[in-house]
Amino acid sequence: MRKELIIWEVDFKKINQFLIVYLVLLPILVLLPIIIFLGLLICGLVNGLIRLHKLDFKVALNYIYLNKNLLDFLHITYKIKEIKSKM
Repeated sequence: MRKELIIWEVDFKKINQFLIVYLVLLPILVLLPIIIFLGLLICGLVNGLIRLHKLDFKVALNYIYLNKNLLDFLHITYKIKEIKSKM
């Protein structure tokens, strides 16, 4: 018996299609929504910073002062509760 060599025919068109689809188109389709999302996120952050910059500084300082007073009040009430629990 004689053994025959099997020669595999390679279809280069199918390989090229595979390479185009999986190495070019798929990464684009996956990365495109991520790039769009990050772009919109950056635009929103920049827009927010621009609006914050346009705020009157007195309003911003009053807001900070009110928050500081609230934190002081919470700290004092916590200390009072702590003192009462020790008594």
